[in-house]
Amino acid sequence: MKRRVYSLILGLFCVFAFTSCSDKMGYSIVLCSVPEHNLNDGDVVPVYIKSNISQVYVVGTEGSDEKFEIPLWQLTEPTSKGKAQKAFETTFSEYQHQYARVKLDGLPVRESPDNIAKQVYRLRKDEVIKVLYKGEGSPVGSGGNALEGDWLRVLTSDGTMGWCFSYNLDLFDSRDRVEESTTILTGTDEKDVLLETVLSKTWYHESYLKMIRDEIFNLAELEKKYSFDTGAVSGTVNLHAPNGLDYQGAYQGVTKTGQNYVFTGTPLSMTIRNENNIVIYYSDNLGKRTAINFTVVEEGLDEYIQKERDRRAFLFSELMVLGPSYKSSSYGTLTFGENNTFFWEGFNLLQPSVLPSSFGNSGTVSFEYYLGSSLSDRYDGVITFYSNTGGKGVSFLFQLEQGGLRLEDTSGARFDDNVVVSRSSSPIVIFLSN
Repeated sequence: MKRRVYSLILGLFCVFAFTSCSDKMGYSIVLCSVPEHNLNDGDVVPVYIKSNISQVYVVGTEGSDEKFEIPLWQLTEPTSKGKAQKAFETTFSEYQHQYARVKLDGLPVRESPDNIAKQVYRLRKDEVIKVLYKGEGSPVGSGGNALEGDWLRVLTSDGTMGWCFSYNLDLFDSRDRVEESTTILTGTDEKDVLLETVLSKTWYHESYLKMIRDEIFNLAELEKKYSFDTGAVSGTVNLHAPNGLDYQGAYQGVTKTGQNYVFTGTPLSMTIRNENNIVIYYSDNLGKRTAINFTVVEEGLDEYIQKERDRRAFLFSELMVLGPSYKSSSYGTLTFGENNTFFWEGFNLLQPSVLPSSFGNSGTVSFEYYLGSSLSDRYDGVITFYSNTGGKGVSFLFQLEQGGLRLEDTSGARFDDNVVVSRSSSPIVIFLSN
């Protein structure tokens, strides 16, 4: 079947391509081994066709007429044979057979060899990656001391390429640990054993795992329940992901192609990192491919959604118990009511420095922000006022005291996602007595 599909692709390409099918595009370096086609790390192979839709190269081997497909990410961009061989000798040869096992969960792969560069991937503990070459980068330190290690150009099992500092990597030569490197990076029969386990689970977007670990929840994101249902029971896959990406469709089976598992009859494919982490790829009508990371949430999301709702309800109940009305000769009267409502009159002195000029005297309050570790001993929480007149919410650090309610303006505070990390250098502080 695979040979017939390839023949069809090749035939169509020959009809529409500007060059003959017998012509080579050039030569590429094999970045990580492909045991099923007897290709080893560092081999230089002829490339005939590039398909951006299927995300593969059609390659061959010297002295053979056989041609086969290799995922784009496993090869360098085609060039002349001489340039490919020189690139291998000067760049890739030192680490030709080098792989690494990750020692730390969440270890970042970065866009450039700098510890503050953008993260392009987060590695899992015990994940195996391919080491391509060593680069020059900025020093990495901990507690004021420089860490031993090098910046390495690495390739992950889903084709992500980037830079990782070697301090938390256990490097090994694939010739000494062949089974380990080939199983993780290229797929063997052992990966098919994982397939049934993966298909039996419902998967959630990886951002939820960080929330659970940190116990800092973004309720709006949790309630969206970004997930991937493999359709093992229904035969229908359901993808609900950020950025408005939603897909539902029936599939005829799961076909293994290289490292990927394709949900036949759908635009979805999958890479299995391990039994608790997968990558789902969605290809649109133009061939653009989007990768979404999913993980296992053993308890489901409902427990954490309720936990966050309870936290917010508790904070509001504390305000109601001590109040529900708080007064100040300068800043008016603030009254809290049922369903997280507020009524505030006489706050003119706070406009427009703290409250916008359009701020109305009624609305609702929310507690979506958390206190950072440096602030949690000094304040009870963060309250955000949403006026019925619209506009953005206005947030205050708040502290309940015996005599009333202290509010501190956060317009100059530093936020990290939904956490107030540090207070403003010169905040406006108001006190309303109960």
